[in-house]
Amino acid sequence: MLRFGILEKLINSTNRIPWIVNKRWKKPKYKWITDSMKSKYEPTQLALKYFDKHYKLEFGEKWPSVRLALLSKQKHGALVNNFAHPIAVEEKLSQLGAKDCIPSMRSLLETENQNIEENSQNDIETLSNAKLNQKTEEAYNNVNNDMLINSSSSTYAPKVEYIVPEQYVDQMSQFIPNLVDNSTHNIDIGIERKQLSISENLKCYIFDGSAVKRFPPAKYNSETYSYLEYYLLDASSLFPVLSLDLQPGDMVLDMCAAPGGKSVAMMQTMNIGGIVCNEVAPSRRRRLQDALQLCIPKHILNDEECFRITEFDGTEWGNMEPDTYDKILVDVPCTTDRIVATENDNNIFHPKRLKERSRLPLLQTELLSAALKSVKVGGTVVYSTCTMSSEQNENVVQRAVYECLQNDSIQVLEIDLSPLTRICNKMFNFHDKLKLGQIVVPSLSANFGPMYFCALKRLN
Repeated sequence: MLRFGILEKLINSTNRIPWIVNKRWKKPKYKWITDSMKSKYEPTQLALKYFDKHYKLEFGEKWPSVRLALLSKQKHGALVNNFAHPIAVEEKLSQLGAKDCIPSMRSLLETENQNIEENSQNDIETLSNAKLNQKTEEAYNNVNNDMLINSSSSTYAPKVEYIVPEQYVDQMSQFIPNLVDNSTHNIDIGIERKQLSISENLKCYIFDGSAVKRFPPAKYNSETYSYLEYYLLDASSLFPVLSLDLQPGDMVLDMCAAPGGKSVAMMQTMNIGGIVCNEVAPSRRRRLQDALQLCIPKHILNDEECFRITEFDGTEWGNMEPDTYDKILVDVPCTTDRIVATENDNNIFHPKRLKERSRLPLLQTELLSAALKSVKVGGTVVYSTCTMSSEQNENVVQRAVYECLQNDSIQVLEIDLSPLTRICNKMFNFHDKLKLGQIVVPSLSANFGPMYFCALKRLN
């Protein structure tokens, strides 16, 4: 009774809630959890409430459909491994009812390239922000009112209003502070229209339309037992690789390479002269190594002149290896919208990860700035994320371009990627109302993404 009396006094005298660790009462131990440390929301709920507040402004009446797709099963693509008897693998995937989406993309892109050549659109055109806004506004208005690929699919999404409680607005200020003020970083970015190409060696199978079929787990080749037959990935993650426009002999840096899907895809093109796959986090670097070892022959991975795995801080790359690479992919850490909306484990919206989360835009800016210093003059840097957050997408690009110009006198152009989006708008759902770059947005009829990508060319 004495112990219970002490416990009652403790509860009445503080706002803290004791958590009894030792239930046998041999030696009472307490772990104090203060009211300020508690949250009445799970991390997934915090993420969705944040999305409801911010993405509803971005997508308007289309947000309920995007939200429902974000919470639905993600579609995947099967990237054929050219090192594991690809002809037999393609026959197997075809029997499942999947189709290779690359040949049709390549054919349509050739038509786009002809139009570019005929209209002499290879010249550099510099547009002011006003012109850019006008251009994107006109493109957005010309799109069908329903952003989904099949207009009928919108009927599956409930037209509901997501209400954010007043007290929640104040609470959210501590979860995602707006650290990057881009009002002072608005500068004109030129646009270069150029012919793009897709390697003949790249093959990715997907199921048509809104089919909910799933690919079986990839197996080792029955003859060699050495390499995976195909690599499962979100097919939209190929767009950053395609945006690099890899050419034979290119020296490539994948600055944030884990878990490895984009590195594998780049090596499947057979177009690169060498690649450096960098990942600073040990656990993620192990995943990268596993993916590469399962897909790529050992003699390639052991060739130090053509392949390296490194563990450096990507933000320092511009100082370590300036003016070095032909192409650089900067697939930065981000809030990973689809994961944080569905999984509580290791969720970046957990209150304990506030510091890490709030630093994301600055970290992303530092990584992109380092890449722009490390790429050769005339080379290409592709920045990509798997979030729909404009603060982590366009705003980061704008800020990095501004800082490189101010601090290092580096000038860049945005490479026009609209030919890629036009040829793929029947297979993927693109959101056109962007100032910089392109983005694949989840939809009920094509549940890929989100995937933002923006290609930049260094001029000097």
